[in-house]
Amino acid sequence: MSWLVRPAPDGCVPLWGAEWLLQMFVLRRLGCLLEPAKKAVLEEVRLQRENTQP
Repeated sequence: MSWLVRPAPDGCVPLWGAEWLLQMFVLRRLGCLLEPAKKAVLEEVRLQRENTQP
């Protein structure tokens, strides 16, 4: 990952967002992967919250 934030030999400055670019890419892909199960997970969370509240 150091190659993303290190200046190029010709003196070009790296992108200002290079530090978090990979993390955002991974989060986006993970979100796309989990999208089909999102409704079921949210419903399960809602049911568990209802059952634990007095």
